[in-house]
Amino acid sequence: MDIIFEDIVHTTPTDIIFWEKPYKEDDNPREKFRNIQRGYRRAKTLKNRMGMLINAYFAGELLDSLEYDEYRRVRTLWTPYYLKIAKRTFILFNGIGINQLYRTQITTIKMLERLRSEDVITLISRAKLFLTTFETEVGGGLLPELISPTAQPVIDDPWSPPDLQLDDPPQI
Repeated sequence: MDIIFEDIVHTTPTDIIFWEKPYKEDDNPREKFRNIQRGYRRAKTLKNRMGMLINAYFAGELLDSLEYDEYRRVRTLWTPYYLKIAKRTFILFNGIGINQLYRTQITTIKMLERLRSEDVITLISRAKLFLTTFETEVGGGLLPELISPTAQPVIDDPWSPPDLQLDDPPQI
């Protein structure tokens, strides 16, 4: 999980080349999903890691946007394995921003498939925290090279002071 975390918090490159969706917006959901499948298969055949991740993301995004009846019809087009990775890829990179997907360098579909649901949630919260800290620090003049994704940021949380006991009355 730490390898994935370090990969998804890359802040370079800054100028990202976005991929177009493999379907037209006015296509019906089944046609959209078939186009995503073609793109995924092509990327897998060519061993194109980024193409596989992006098509899995678009599949997850499409599944997330469908109404229940249409979702049930479309999900029959893919195996449970591919549905799982599509959902997982979408949840992770929708949570931290699709820009981070384009910045990954080693994360693969297999690595994401091996994660547990709790790990995905942990990755999202850690990445959001790191990226927010990074933006704050860089905005304050700290060089991006000096910020480590493995460092634990210090957070002053007024809602949960460390010396607060459960039987203490609430402080106002």
